[in-house]
Amino acid sequence: VERLQRYVDENDNLISLVKKLPEKLHHNIMASFSIHSTDRTSKQTVDVLRRRDKTLQSQIHSLKAEIDDFQTEASFFANTASEAALDVEESELDVVNGLGDKTDGNRIGYEESVLEKPQYLKKG
Repeated sequence: VERLQRYVDENDNLISLVKKLPEKLHHNIMASFSIHSTDRTSKQTVDVLRRRDKTLQSQIHSLKAEIDDFQTEASFFANTASEAALDVEESELDVVNGLGDKTDGNRIGYEESVLEKPQYLKKG
């Protein structure tokens, strides 16, 4: 993002320079692009630079959106991990207290309460 922002700043400086150039120079300039060269007016050059600026701004916006998405995902995973750690601590505490995971609210194991005879079968 910082690198793209530097390109945006350089591009802005170049636009400013190209706008002032016709006032200072009174002859045609030739912009060299690799093997090919093209005659450009300052207005055409400014238009090209503005299109480049829009592209750079769009790339910066996309990168910032990706960073926000990654931060949201990281936050979600951190919350999930801490909740899982709390669940593990609670399970360990239950095991230490001898309750395991087979108890109801009365500290009677489910297996014991299921194996007991129902009330209506007990002789009173």
